[in-house]
Amino acid sequence: MDPKAVISSFKEHLNRRNLDGLSSIIGDRLAFIDSSGHTIMGKKACLDAWEEFCRLFPDYQHVFEEIVVNGPAVTIRGHSTCSDKRIQGPALWSARIMDGKVNEWRVYRDTEEKRKELGL
Repeated sequence: MDPKAVISSFKEHLNRRNLDGLSSIIGDRLAFIDSSGHTIMGKKACLDAWEEFCRLFPDYQHVFEEIVVNGPAVTIRGHSTCSDKRIQGPALWSARIMDGKVNEWRVYRDTEEKRKELGL
């Protein structure tokens, strides 16, 4: 599957809180890295974390405005919406796609410096 299609599917599953769908497109060794550098490793651990996140923030949504694909690397510029103001606003994400599955998902603070570093 095309990396852009994988990322779009990833976003839709997460926005709909469809953890079964999400499970189908993430790798067993998925690494999730948040904007402070905290890392969660492994499919089950990441799904558990997303399940808790969805429970805590039931109206959270990813909105992707720009998706740049460079081989297995995908970089995304966009924003999140949520009634909890602490986690809404502009954001940058990156992913690594291997064999049609997300194997790394990383969240960044949206800064001009980080946009340049990521090629956005």
